[in-house]
Formats: sequence, structure tokens, C-alpha cells
Amino acid sequence: MASTYGVYPESHDLIEDAEQRALTVRNPHYAVTHSLAQGGAITGVRCFHGSDRNLLLGACCGALTVAGGGTYSEGHDSSPAVEVRREGDDLILVFEGLLRDPEGRDCGISYRHIYRHRWGHVRMDRRLHFTGGHKISRVCLQQWAVQPQLTHYGIRPGATAEASAWTAAFGVCQWGRFTPGAAFDCPYVTRVVPRYVCCADPGREGLEWFVGSELGQWEYQLTGASGYGSFQLGPQTRPLGISMSVCPLDVPRGGVVLEGDYDFRSYMGVPIISGRANRLFLHRSFNRKHWPTEDQIRSNAERGVCTMHFHHDGDTFRDGQFWRDGSYPPFGPEDMREYDRVIADCHRHGIRVATYFSNKELHPTVDAYKQHGAEWARLPDDTGEQLHNAYSGDEYGAQMCLRSGWAEFHKQYIDRVLSHHDLDGTYYDWNVALYCHNTRHVGGCEQVVREPGIGGWAFSPAGHWDMDELLDLMIWTRRRVGPDGLMIIHNTMVPMAATENYADYVVAMEWGYSRLATGAPDIAELPLEWSFMGHRSRGVIGYGCLEEDAPERVHRQMTLRALLTGVAPWPVADLDLEMFAGLKGHDLSRYRFADPARGLVAVEGGQTAGAIYHGPEEALVLVGNLASQPRVLRFRLDPALCEQSRAERYAVTSECGEALVEAAALTADGVEVSVAADSAAVVRIVPA
Repeated sequence: MASTYGVYPESHDLIEDAEQRALTVRNPHYAVTHSLAQGGAITGVRCFHGSDRNLLLGACCGALTVAGGGTYSEGHDSSPAVEVRREGDDLILVFEGLLRDPEGRDCGISYRHIYRHRWGHVRMDRRLHFTGGHKISRVCLQQWAVQPQLTHYGIRPGATAEASAWTAAFGVCQWGRFTPGAAFDCPYVTRVVPRYVCCADPGREGLEWFVGSELGQWEYQLTGASGYGSFQLGPQTRPLGISMSVCPLDVPRGGVVLEGDYDFRSYMGVPIISGRANRLFLHRSFNRKHWPTEDQIRSNAERGVCTMHFHHDGDTFRDGQFWRDGSYPPFGPEDMREYDRVIADCHRHGIRVATYFSNKELHPTVDAYKQHGAEWARLPDDTGEQLHNAYSGDEYGAQMCLRSGWAEFHKQYIDRVLSHHDLDGTYYDWNVALYCHNTRHVGGCEQVVREPGIGGWAFSPAGHWDMDELLDLMIWTRRRVGPDGLMIIHNTMVPMAATENYADYVVAMEWGYSRLATGAPDIAELPLEWSFMGHRSRGVIGYGCLEEDAPERVHRQMTLRALLTGVAPWPVADLDLEMFAGLKGHDLSRYRFADPARGLVAVEGGQTAGAIYHGPEEALVLVGNLASQPRVLRFRLDPALCEQSRAERYAVTSECGEALVEAAALTADGVEVSVAADSAAVVRIVPA
């Protein structure tokens, strides 16, 4: 079922190219190509509404090195067996054959690779079958080389390489940037396979790879111990690009004798880019202590607020009254009537409403916790003790792992709340896969941690994360709320296109970064998480980005950067609504958006930036003044924008008034506009 921004799963088309010996899986937003001449390896990923170029510079295939012998790959197998089948909206391609060297010789090692194409990601189940006791020194399961424009990267290290100690190692992304061929960049290298990797052209497109829930496949399966693999991500120069290799086994000398079947699950995530400018995430929340009046709701709507959600998951006001995760109904009849009244008032004034759910927390007072708390618990460390997220003398809840019965209970609980109230959808906090060592969640594993440790992570083949289950929850949720429902996810420092593809809005940047206190970074230096791959509306948490005592000008500078890059502060303060007022009333889904990095708007002078919402019938130009004084700025448009609308002259409207401007003047001489300090002027341009 088609949706405006591609948030609802659709079926895929399969296109066969006999001449090129290729199979292409295509939907309205992107295409993934497999080469039959290279063992079914993925050789093309193209986002139609991004750059519309192949993001890959070569095949994504593996390679295996026999100790003292040659290197073999499915990429050299030109005649794999192929099976195609469908399961619902999923399209499944299966390739089987023998690993071969560049001359086509095999060594008796076979492969069976299953690619399950789902909405916004491909699940890749790879199996290698060994007979004859080969001694293997290197097994590479995934490698790619991507376009040099995908300069920014994020990596969630493998559990045994994780450095974070926050909440028993939350597992956040480590960020970086390469400049292929023009800088002394050092590659990112580790002996442990990471859980997640992305490469992106910020705000435009990208590609990601991550492992399935069974982490032991990648760290223990081949050797029985951690630290014998390798991972490398870095720039390359021939041709220019960013290359990656993922090896669960990579030893410089010697090797391991392998016999039988070895299975590895991973994913490739592709951002679903609709080609439409994202609607601005102008959002506020409410709670039971201060139920908003209809007048307050009306005022929010008139000022541009488009969504709200109920958020009272902790004892914020120290009165014992809050929505304990997993409980229903959370309050008495009077408060529940107010809850429904607020939802109705929001709808009356055009505001969509969600309510808060934590994907990782269950309050100990809930019967389900009393019955299953130990069974479902997330137990990541060597103490074997469950983690409780404390708050004001009580707690938010105990941490749960979706790779347990918690997933099904959680879905039933969400469905119960949605079924009893006229909500538009859900707000998911803790929308992230996390490491867990609860051996109850892994079949066939005995308890490894026999004695309490000192509070570090517990490591063994039983270690896992709930990645498969999180993806399933995203798919289930979108189907539950429908194509026009509301789905908000909060995933600070762990953005992921594969999960965000199902959401309408993403909340990001609550913690993990230095806060702004005296100024703001250049737009080109904003973190990748800020706008990520440009595929979904994002909110950057103002209270996480700003010091409490930061002067108003720093707040304005942050909000101005949000405005110019197509994101929004979250939740919106009065100042934010004031600065975004020039876009109020416009249906931004009618436009495409280009941020300052795209260069479609040139603004003269220093401390300036230009962005544009553009379509064939109209454009909204944002002329940004990043200086502390009001100025008259001159801007020019890229000629292609005028060619798109094919007009000789244009009506240009701003706060300064309206004027008719020749197309040649608009692109050559430019237009002057007055812009307040630390602000952006919105200039409307239509063919005259």
C-alpha cells in the first residue's frame, strides 16, 4: 500500500536482464541489483530520489583464503543455482554454488546465500559448507566499496570492543569522516566485527550494514574465542571511494580447520527516500500533571505544532502518579477521561497524537514482570543482575530484551492501548537493539557466568542483541497503525535507516555530544546524526544540545541551523516556532529540499547559508544570516531550478514586498533581501 513518504511496506518487482546476467529487485524508491556472473552478489544499490547513482563501486561479496593456498569467492562463480520465491511482500533470492578462484577453480567449499528483500533492508543469510578439513586463515563475509561522496560514517563496535560504560554499555555509534584522496585519513580498524556500520552523504543518502541477533556467529563460531577476526573501514584512491571488509576470521599465520556448515546473518539497510521534502517535526508533549486546555492546544496548532504525544513515564512530580511501563489503565477514571479529552481536542485542531512506549522497560509493579521479569530480562554484565532505570525514588522500569517473550507481551500491550483510545499511533523510546547475555534467550546455551563478576560485560557465544526482533517490531507497528498512522521513534546516537524507514518522525541527539554554550558549529560540521541520510523528518533535542545557561543567541544559532538543514528542534520552544513561522501553512511534501551543501542557493558574504524547498510551480528560498547583525543579503539560484519551471520571469515575495524578476537576473544578478540577525528570511518564488 503506497504512502506519501514510503513508510508502509510495499511489494518488490523483479527485473531480469539476460544480457547483463543480472536480477534487480526494485520498488518505487530504490533498486538493488544482483549479478548472476558473480554468485548472486549485490553489485548495485541506487536511490532514485537521492543521487540516482550506483552507490557501490564493485560487488558486495565475500572471500576465503586457504592457509598456504589460494583465495576463493562466490564472486568468481559465474553459474550459481538460482531460486526465486515470494513470502508476502518479501522477495527472496537464493544463490548456491562453489567458491572459486579468479581462474574459476574450486576447492570444494560451497555456499548457499539467501537474500530476503524487505521494505528498506535486505536480510542476508549466508551459509558456507566445508568438507575435507580445509585449514582456513581468512573468511571475509562482507566487503564493499562505496562512492566517495559517502564520506561520513558511524560504527557501533562489537560487544567485546565496546568502550561505552553508560547503562552497562548502551553501544552507541562512533562517528568519523573520510576525505578520499585529499587527506591523511587513518582507517578504522579492529579485531572484532562491529554490530553496525553506515556510510552516508549527510542529509541525502547512504548505505548501512549490520549483523543479526546471534552475535556469536560473528565472534565465536569459527574459533570458539573472540579477537580472531578483523574489520576495516577507510578511504581508497583507485578509484576514489570508501572501502569496508568484515571478517569473522582473519589470522596472519596458521589457520583453523573447518568442517560442516557455518551460518552468518547480516543486513544491508537502504534509506527509503521519497523525493519529497520532509514535513517539519514541530512537536510538543503533555502529561497528566498539567493536562493541556483546549485553548493551549488551539494555540499550539495556530503556531505550527503538528504532533503531540503523552509522555509521563517517570515520577517527575514526585507524587507517585505516572504511567508505569506495561500497566493499563495507568490512571484512574478521571485522568483517563482527560487523556481522551486531550486527544479529541488535538484532533479538533489538526494535531496528531501518539503515546509513549518504552521498547526496553517494564515496571516491576506489573503482573507480567512478576511472572516473567527474570526470563525476559536484559542481563548484559557479569553480575547476572537485572538493570533497573531509576527515577525520583521510583524507577522507569527494568530493562527487557526483545529476544524473549517480552516482544509478544509488548505488542499485545501496545495493541491494547491503541484499541482503547483514538490515538494516531506510537512514540517509541529506547528504539534500539542492545547487547544481552541472558542465556534463556539463546537455545542450547548453558549458563556461562557461574559466579558474580565485578560489573563488566559478560562474554560468551550466548551473547546476543535483539536486532532481528526490533526490525520485526517496526514492521508490526507500521502495519498496526496503518499507512497514514503516526509512528515516532527515539534512537539517540544509534540512528538506523532500516528501522527509521517505517517511521514518520525520528527523535535524536539527546546525549553523547558536547553541548553548545558559546556558539554553534559550521553547518558542514554538524554531526551525521543531525540529518543522517535525509530520509525521515528528524527532531534534534534542544535540551540535549544546549547548556541550560546558554544565551539566547546560541539557541537561535542552533535553531537556525535546524531550519536550514530541514530538521527541527525537539520539543519546539516558543523561540523555535517563531523562527520557523515563515514555513507555516506550506505543505512541504509538495517540494523537494536542498540544504546548503547542495549549492542550489548561493548567498553572498560571509556567515551566510542558503537552502531551498523547490518544485516546478513554486520555490521557498531560505536565506540564512548567521551573523549577529541584521543585513541585506543577495542570493542567486542555480539556473537548473529556473529551467525546471521554464518561465521568463518570476514573482519574488518576501517581507520586503513583491517584485518581478527576470529569470536571467535571478540566476546571474541575484535578489536582495533583508534578514534579521541570527535568522533566515523565507522568499517565495513563483513563475509570473
